[in-house]
Amino acid sequence: MTPSPGGNPTVYLVEDDAMVRRAYGQALSLADIEVRAFAHAQAALDAFGQDRPAVLVTDIQMPGMGGMELMRTLRAQDAELPVV
Repeated sequence: MTPSPGGNPTVYLVEDDAMVRRAYGQALSLADIEVRAFAHAQAALDAFGQDRPAVLVTDIQMPGMGGMELMRTLRAQDAELPVV
């Protein structure tokens, strides 16, 4: 797993529904898991160039780029990236 600057592994959470994103993000944070939450796939792609998550958790159906396309794009850059 790739540690965040604080030393903990980071989860990229990509979810277009704000309430769901907030709930999942809070649950991960309460479990002491570093989480970076994104409202759309492009924001996660932009951040991926700056740091690497330990795992990608993504919604499948989102406006613009969906979760499957996001997964394929990120896996082209990191074939070992776990995706949920």
